Amino acid sequence: MDGEVSSNLAKLTLFKQFYIVIIGYLCLTRIVVFMLRTIVAYDYQWVSNAAEETASFAFFIVMFYMFRPVERNECFVLDEKEEEAALSGMKVSV
Repeated sequence: MDGEVSSNLAKLTLFKQFYIVIIGYLCLTRIVVFMLRTIVAYDYQWVSNAAEETASFAFFIVMFYMFRPVERNECFVLDEKEEEAALSGMKVSV
């Protein structure tokens, strides 16, 4: 039972990090960039565009890193019974 709880907790922490990154990206690109566009002078409008593009680039890099292919993915962890059954080609009886 402890292994199942720890695997569920690992999945939840990954999704929690995902949602934090999403909310941070949305706040930065919608609120901060809008504030930059309204505050800075016309000659420096490129700063708001650069901030938006930099935030988008950083967001995509973080997403690619979080969901990169790994050998033991936390989202698809099987318990030992399921893994043995998958290797032997048999069905698991619960």
